[in-house]
Amino acid sequence: MFQLFVNRIARKRSFPINPTSLNEIHSALDNTDTSTSNGEEFLLINDQNTHIIIFSCETNLIFLCQSHTIFVDGTFEYCPKYFTQLFTIHSLKNNFYVPLVFCLLKNKSYETYTQAFKYIQNKCNEKKLTFNPKNVTVDFEISIHNAILSVWPSTNIIGCRFHLTQAWYRKIQELELSTEYKENWWLRTTFGLTFLDPQEVSESFVEDFMSIIPEGSEYCKYADYLTDNYISENTETKIEPFRFGGNDTWRKRKSSILAETTDAPFCVIKIMIIVY
Repeated sequence: MFQLFVNRIARKRSFPINPTSLNEIHSALDNTDTSTSNGEEFLLINDQNTHIIIFSCETNLIFLCQSHTIFVDGTFEYCPKYFTQLFTIHSLKNNFYVPLVFCLLKNKSYETYTQAFKYIQNKCNEKKLTFNPKNVTVDFEISIHNAILSVWPSTNIIGCRFHLTQAWYRKIQELELSTEYKENWWLRTTFGLTFLDPQEVSESFVEDFMSIIPEGSEYCKYADYLTDNYISENTETKIEPFRFGGNDTWRKRKSSILAETTDAPFCVIKIMIIVY
């Protein structure tokens, strides 16, 4: 036991001192060998002005540029201190989601996302690669959508069912219907709307759900939430690109590999748990 304690102290002393500011993080990275086991440079960007740090390597960038569809996702719980999120870009290989690019971002602004995408695109250009994804699956954050379209105007933004149903269940919790959700089949079956053809959703919601909606104002509020944000042809909410009604974004999901829930968020969490 004593020897284990001694070994632990020795290892701790061999570690560098933890940075106490963003500037110290940038400085530490500049003075650290970030080569991969294959000898490739892993630190792609270390910008002290925008505080954007991006990790990837040439092998990953080659695969990224060969991918027609990419998956982007951010995690906040496992983000290092002094940053707001770890933003990752994944692709699909042999039915596995492969993380290819890791971005440490200071905020969630349109400008930051745009700059990060441009940094990656420029690095690919330097290596004679073309990073122009045909499809991007993403959550509900409009600043990401706008950034994607500003860099790749012709890219299809396709909704992620995982994030969609998360938002619905958060609304159920907000309306204090969590207990009812466990016991009431009506609430649970509304999630089945995500598996219908988008052109059938509106009619099904009116005829199959609203005609038998349980009594209670909270159920009506939940139905109004779905209608206003996802089903109405005229919705103007901030998550408008993911509605079922009059927008092509969600329509394209049915013929896409994105019709199923993306595992990208879980992949990020697993990676960060291993790292930490």
